[in-house]
Amino acid sequence: MISVHCKDGDWPAPGVVGALGIERPLGQGSVGIGRFVETLRQVGFSGPLNVERETDDRRERFRDIAEGVQLLRALAQA
Repeated sequence: MISVHCKDGDWPAPGVVGALGIERPLGQGSVGIGRFVETLRQVGFSGPLNVERETDDRRERFRDIAEGVQLLRALAQA
């Protein structure tokens, strides 16, 4: 089965060699998760969506993942 990995963030500063972007909770970055989910719908994707959140704070990670799941459920029903 194919699944899709859902993660959000902001682009790194332009012109900085090797710079990394900043990870954000799903829906709070520059990805445009609503457009992303709509595109998946348009191409007929119906598999699972996996939410990832990298942070050292375990409570923050679980909270952000739970909120990401709620966001994806809401977008899937829109």
